[in-house]
Amino acid sequence: MESPFERPELYDLLFDTLEFDLEIYKSAARGARGPVLDLACGTGRVGLKLLEDGAQLDGVDLYEPMLAHFRKKADARGLKVNLYRGGFTNFQTPRKYALVVCAFNAFAHNLTQADQLETLRRVRDHLLPGGAFLCHMSFPSAELWSGPDGVPILEAEVPAGGGRMVKIYDSRTKNPLEQTQHSEMEIQIVGADGGVIESHKSETDVRWIYKPEFELLLTTAGFSKINFFGDFDRSPLRADSKQLIVTAHL
Repeated sequence: MESPFERPELYDLLFDTLEFDLEIYKSAARGARGPVLDLACGTGRVGLKLLEDGAQLDGVDLYEPMLAHFRKKADARGLKVNLYRGGFTNFQTPRKYALVVCAFNAFAHNLTQADQLETLRRVRDHLLPGGAFLCHMSFPSAELWSGPDGVPILEAEVPAGGGRMVKIYDSRTKNPLEQTQHSEMEIQIVGADGGVIESHKSETDVRWIYKPEFELLLTTAGFSKINFFGDFDRSPLRADSKQLIVTAHL
């Protein structure tokens, strides 16, 4: 079964119009006073907005189809961006950055502590003195682990024109001991009559992380001035928070 990141057009149908998190990245980029790296940049949902806001931006992603789609969208807007193919633990770019952002749960695709730590060391090595790392993850609630396994859950649905809808279902199998989740996903294009016109299946794995572990990893990787927030308005992280946002500096 393919990765969901091999189909950028479908990915954009579901996620490209999301704006709930953009302001925190734009604000951080404005204050960075130097180039920005969008790590796991995907099709450029965040990166394009930062470019339009005046940031000097590079992007890194493992999936060439996502990068190609990002390039196509940037060209259509007359925006210049340098995009590089690379994974979390082995990416390399020609310059260093005042800010590295990792948005929309991308960091969760590091499936071991070793990979998490190596990713953070890569980020550190790509930062200018005094540079910052800004990362978003969903906060893994108790309900996540106690919920049923293997049951399709409707995660999102968006209009696709002509009366059609695009829906994504996620069937999760969770391992609380390892803090991991395997997802088998189905993206459906549904006609005006409710019938399924197309169905695209994919699978992926993530590892969720909590504040103490993340703080220890960041400290071990050489970061300081670490702050955690529970939402994109930088409100405090609480036990009932839905988001986990972290900033860390060299």
